[in-house]
Amino acid sequence: MAAAKRKKTDSTEARLDALVADLEALQADVKGLAKGARAEAGDRIADALQAAEDRVASAIAAAQDAAAEAVDHAEEWATDNVETLREAVREQPIKAVGIAAGMGLLFAILFLR
Repeated sequence: MAAAKRKKTDSTEARLDALVADLEALQADVKGLAKGARAEAGDRIADALQAAEDRVASAIAAAQDAAAEAVDHAEEWATDNVETLREAVREQPIKAVGIAAGMGLLFAILFLR
């Protein structure tokens, strides 16, 4: 149970880390464009590029905050519901094994495509 929670959290964190990395790469590209354009363009273009950089930076910060909050909520929910899940598995172990096998099959089908 803990391994599945950790795997799901790790997968979510990995995707969120990839999103943050993509946004940081975008920010670096915008900065590079801003540097190149500043040498050739007027103040208005430089100001517009600076505004774009600022928006990307704020988007990265918002994405990181949202990701951290989502992970915290998921962990809190999992912690709150672990005991209920344990009781259900103890009361109906065959049903629990069937559900786990079905979910494993579903994930295998989805991820092997």
